[in-house]
Amino acid sequence: MELEEGLINLGFPPRKAKVLAALIEHKPLSVDELVELTGIPRPHLYTVLRELLIQGLVLKVEGKPSRYTITTDKRVFEELVQSRIQYFKAFLEKVAGKIIDKRIRGTFYFADGTSLKREFERLLETCRVRIWVYVPNFSLLNRRIIKKFDYATGQGLDVRIATSDEVFINSPAGPPSYIRYIEPARPMLLGILDSKTVFSYVVKMRIRGGFVSSEEDVLKDYAIMFEHMWVDDYAETLYRVKARIIKPY
Repeated sequence: MELEEGLINLGFPPRKAKVLAALIEHKPLSVDELVELTGIPRPHLYTVLRELLIQGLVLKVEGKPSRYTITTDKRVFEELVQSRIQYFKAFLEKVAGKIIDKRIRGTFYFADGTSLKREFERLLETCRVRIWVYVPNFSLLNRRIIKKFDYATGQGLDVRIATSDEVFINSPAGPPSYIRYIEPARPMLLGILDSKTVFSYVVKMRIRGGFVSSEEDVLKDYAIMFEHMWVDDYAETLYRVKARIIKPY
């Protein structure tokens, strides 16, 4: 990160950030040198320097001409950083409180797969009754989500995970009873999470756009789709897998 950009992010106005960045990077500078380096007009530069001197961020070196340098007391900047951290923590708590209080109903579309995946993970954490998920490959989900399936099963939730991930299914330990292998793989992520439906299309093993819905008719349609995968597609998959195995004479 450039010094000037970092100082602006710390809360300094652009002119102050420009002057401070120049003084951090260089030896003590005269007003003429600062004008040349920063491009700030002389009258405005004097105002900026006076304010920085009062704040204790800049020191004046007497001489002909006078020169200016950055303070050597790093605690001044540490205190600024801490104050910004506290400000943003308070801001985050305020925003989070208002978001949590919202009860939005309907169907909402996501053009960004990352945002949809975050919402999927958030909804998983709130499930109290059922978690039905189809995922073509477990690499689309992080380990924390997979652990959530185990935890939810232990808590008595109705957990059903359908997948087309052969690597996971063929692992030496074998899959838990709540996971079923189906083929062929579907290019989608589907979740029936309590009374919410999450659907996303998958392209080149990346979650893309999709939607989250709390509408009953949408939930019904996609729950039927999942149950078909869980029962019929699973049975057909077992038949195909057995047919591929050569029986000894």
